[in-house]
Amino acid sequence: MSYAPNGFRAADSIPTLRFEPIRDAASGEVVGREALWGEIHQRTLEYVDRWALRTATACARTVNEAELQTPIHIDVRAITDADEARDLNRWLQRLDLGRQNVALEVDAALALARPETVTPFAQAVRRLGFEIVLDHVRDSNGLRGHPALDHCGAIKIDATAIAAASQTMAAADNVREIVATAHAAGLYAIACGVLDSRTWQAVRELGCDRVQRIVKPAI
Repeated sequence: MSYAPNGFRAADSIPTLRFEPIRDAASGEVVGREALWGEIHQRTLEYVDRWALRTATACARTVNEAELQTPIHIDVRAITDADEARDLNRWLQRLDLGRQNVALEVDAALALARPETVTPFAQAVRRLGFEIVLDHVRDSNGLRGHPALDHCGAIKIDATAIAAASQTMAAADNVREIVATAHAAGLYAIACGVLDSRTWQAVRELGCDRVQRIVKPAI
């Protein structure tokens, strides 16, 4: 059955949900899953943020009861000002997630540019038991010592940076520096866009702790 969150019109594209595994870089064990959606109209992002949390966690309970403690990663892309952050935080407090482990992914560019919004939000949701992940990190500029890192659990390295790391030494050094920044802050680093065993091996040697988007891992 197809259904959509409140606020969608018949003309809007209906997002479809799938889970993409996040694996331990050393063992290959699934240690998390990101809830991903089909193409979505920009106007509907606020609704999808909330619907994603509810739907993804409900599906995780139903589909894989044995892995309830495996974190579900969900983007919260609609936070652009303090009012929206407060509203989402209030909604999270009302949402009954039971024992489900949830990681909220916040765009790194937004977090670094708007610490007055994202830092208090991250602090508040951490108190609710949710993890914050800085998403789409392309370099370490502005990361080291940033107050948002104090309330995050992980840094996710963007797929473009991961792809470039296998092409040039400078790009590999860039990923290595991101990982070092994450580890210095007590965070783990996720390599996004790892599509083959060669790339997996490369990012593991660069220090990445976890990998995402694996096709037929063979190491």
